[in-house]
This record gives sequence, structure tokens and C-alpha cells, in this order.
Amino acid sequence: QDELQTRIDKALAAARPALLGHLDAAAKSGTPGELALVCLAAVHDGVPLDDPVRVRAFAKLAKAVPAQTYDIALRLLVLQAATDVPDHGKLVDRDGKELLAHRSRDGGFQYDEAPVGWDLSNTQYGALGLRAAAALGVQVDRRTWQRLADLVGEQQDSYGGFGYGVRHGNANDGCASMTAAGISVLAICRQALAGHDA
Repeated sequence: QDELQTRIDKALAAARPALLGHLDAAAKSGTPGELALVCLAAVHDGVPLDDPVRVRAFAKLAKAVPAQTYDIALRLLVLQAATDVPDHGKLVDRDGKELLAHRSRDGGFQYDEAPVGWDLSNTQYGALGLRAAAALGVQVDRRTWQRLADLVGEQQDSYGGFGYGVRHGNANDGCASMTAAGISVLAICRQALAGHDA
């Protein structure tokens, strides 16, 4: 175990300059989602709170105005993982409400606010973002989780897989990445529902 941990630490240290380079570039010209994704990697990599690149990137992330489901959900994941983002509480409240507004009438997610339809990729990020928001104190109604679980569960094909879009008839468009997404959404909903009173 000690030898393995030493090798892991060495690999992370060797990769850190490249990660900081990506973080700096995303802070200068990346979209809110790209910036949030690299900020999340920096948090999990253990980049120190006082690292100048991290400080600049987190300040830029706090000023961003994410408008799409992916971007909002990713910033919520950063907010869950790190409390040193400026205006942390205000952003949690803003992003939690905004993400809830991105649900379609049937409970799934698409790119923008109040969508007509939904897809499993956006819905996976929506579920991840909602889980982070709930962990940060945003009220997510039990019915939201139940509708999401029902919607995604209905899309599972007879062989157990999931596809990117809404399944029509007997179309079998399942793939490994979307099957992982479908399973993760169902697992997140199950976890959330277990935490609510019946």
C-alpha cells in the first residue's frame, strides 16, 4: 500500500504542471463548463488553496454566468468539492434554482432552460448537479427525484442498456457510455429518495 501510494503521488506531481497549464488556459478563454471541469480536477488533484493559478481560476469561475445544463451542473460539483470559491453561498443558491429550471415537463434535462425534450447525457449531468445542490442545502423535492427515476428507468432497453436519446418503439441505440449514464442517474435518484421521508 505504501509503495502504491508513493507511485500515485509521484504520478500526480508529474502531471500537476500540465493540469495548472490547462487551468490557467481555461480561466483565460474557456467556457464556464470547461473552467469548472478543470477546477474540479484541480480540487481532486490537491492543488493548494493558495496556488495563484487556482485562486485566479476560482475567481473567474465565480464571475461566470453558466447558462447550459452541463455548465451549471459542473459548477455545482465544484461548489460541493470546494468552499473557497468566492461568493460560494450565493452561487449555490443561484445555480441550484437555475438547474431546477432546466428540467423538461417530464423531468429530464436538455441544454437550456424550460426545454421541450430531454436527452440522457444532459440528464446525467442534471442529476449530478442536483445531487451536489441537495448536499449543499438546496431543497430538491422528492417528486423531482421520483419523476427523474421513472423517466430514465422507462428508457432501459430489454437487454439492459440505455441510449443517448428517448427510446422510440423497438429502436436499440444503447451504448456503454449512455448505459453508464442511465445507471448513474438511477443510482443517484435511489440515494436521494432513500434520504427523503416516505
